[in-house]
Amino acid sequence: MRAFQFAVLLLIVCISCAEALRCNYCVSGRPGVPCTNTVKECGRQEDVCVSVMIGSPAYSYFRRCSRRVDAGIMKANDYLTVHICDTDRCN
Repeated sequence: MRAFQFAVLLLIVCISCAEALRCNYCVSGRPGVPCTNTVKECGRQEDVCVSVMIGSPAYSYFRRCSRRVDAGIMKANDYLTVHICDTDRCN
């Protein structure tokens, strides 16, 4: 029984040590001004990468980590074109 408990504890520790999602990060300080792309390790609750274009034609854009629920809210906005993905640097 102790071996089973130890195995479950080890599994929990290994899952919590899993590597975080990494997303392209590019947020301009001003609309219409290009930004410099970097790579960011996402926080614990940020489970997707997003790429967002604002306006049509594109007035501005950004790439970053996000929570899936927040990305879904952005996707519902008619003025935003949102790409949501969940693998490293997919945005």
